[in-house]
Amino acid sequence: MGLLVALTTLLYLALFASACFSPADNYAVEAVLNKPGVVYDVSKLEKIEGVQKVHYGYWAKIAYAYKSHYNPNLIVVVSIQGLKYANIGSKPALSISIRNYSVSIVEIVSKIKESSLNWRKDLKVYDSVAVCIFSKKIGVCEVRTEIKVKASAANTSDIDFTLWIIKLNKPEPTLAKEIKSEVDSLLKTIGLSALRNFIKDKAIENALTGEASVQKEYIAIRIQIPVKALVEVVTVYSYGTTYSSEKLNVSKLNVDKVKDLGWKILAERAGKNYIAFILVKELEKVRISLSGKGFNNTVVLEFKVVGSNNLTESILNEFRKVLSVIGLDSKLVNGSCFEKYSESTGCRFVPAVNMSESDLKKALEVELKWLIENKVVLGLGEKDVEEIAASAKMGYAGWNSRLVWYNGKWIPYFKIPNAALVRCLSSPPAIFTQVEYGESPPTGQQGEKVSEKPLGFWYVHLLILATAVVAAIIAYYIARKKLSL
Repeated sequence: MGLLVALTTLLYLALFASACFSPADNYAVEAVLNKPGVVYDVSKLEKIEGVQKVHYGYWAKIAYAYKSHYNPNLIVVVSIQGLKYANIGSKPALSISIRNYSVSIVEIVSKIKESSLNWRKDLKVYDSVAVCIFSKKIGVCEVRTEIKVKASAANTSDIDFTLWIIKLNKPEPTLAKEIKSEVDSLLKTIGLSALRNFIKDKAIENALTGEASVQKEYIAIRIQIPVKALVEVVTVYSYGTTYSSEKLNVSKLNVDKVKDLGWKILAERAGKNYIAFILVKELEKVRISLSGKGFNNTVVLEFKVVGSNNLTESILNEFRKVLSVIGLDSKLVNGSCFEKYSESTGCRFVPAVNMSESDLKKALEVELKWLIENKVVLGLGEKDVEEIAASAKMGYAGWNSRLVWYNGKWIPYFKIPNAALVRCLSSPPAIFTQVEYGESPPTGQQGEKVSEKPLGFWYVHLLILATAVVAAIIAYYIARKKLSL
């Protein structure tokens, strides 16, 4: 079964990058109080009603959130962060690349989808590339693997494997064997056993025993306009069937001929008694697809139509013609058996409340004074507060763009010579996000995500989870309840 998602690679790979640009940064201001003489005591925040400890990102050692004293619709985050290193474990423990691996992308994706795993899994499949991130806490470490599979020639695949180990505390040396065992078991389960030979204990041991990056830490404050995820959905028709016949020999099916009808072969694998394929065709703003897998005299087919409000006879005829060309009975297309539902094609983030840059600047000034009054921040004068607020602009937030003190003035971090900038995109931190749903007109470039159930409230949340959004939604409502936002 094919899985096609209209998301950029950067957005997906951002699950690995701890400090990345977030869409929420566009609607926030943030300042790191690294001016000489400024000291802080964030422990005082724990004793103040309405302040909650939150997860802000791996670049922040600790973070607290509360509703703004200027306007309760705004979220304030006070965190401890550095200026040199964006995150812990910013380098992978090891990377492996294998070319022309003798397993097709279809088989690998199928294994990943069907296997029962005790790892968190996030799989995306594009036209000819599949990317899956597995993550799991092992001991005192967060272990993550990225597996990128690209279709290659002659039903082979190019495999890129990356292992990340993020130390949350000081690990015991014996943890290396446990991590190796868990990763080996994962690779075996998803049909990539050959990669295990390249994962050496020494590489994992080095990642565990290596010294963590040391940097000076500063207090930072962020004023955030909450953002909402507008999830775009599209109408889908799908139908699956299994066909068996003594006259059928799947090895004699001819998938290559579909190109003459304007179909694109996204993936194909054929053996003596085995075949698997994914076919796609664009019809103006409608995308139709046919996936199949067969063995001996049995074939399993799935028909899918994305972006059409009606299942027309012309669409059904497209399926009938392609079946005939392949060598299957066109009568397998049964319009009355198609199931109609909706599914997500992606999402975008917009402000959840109407706030201006002026509101953010005023809130920043109010919150800085509040932190000083409560002795959370010391050594920052009234003139400093005014200068910070005057220098702030909407969008000056996040690792690259937060305000910092340099050469006697407050400027965005990216303007500092040799700044350690990050170049990736991630979904907003959990406490900044909520969700809305709405129809969106499909286009021929939109992706496709496989579903076997009609769209429902929880189903949509699962779709968003695949793009790292559902965690944000759930945590937002938890935080909102606690913070009375």
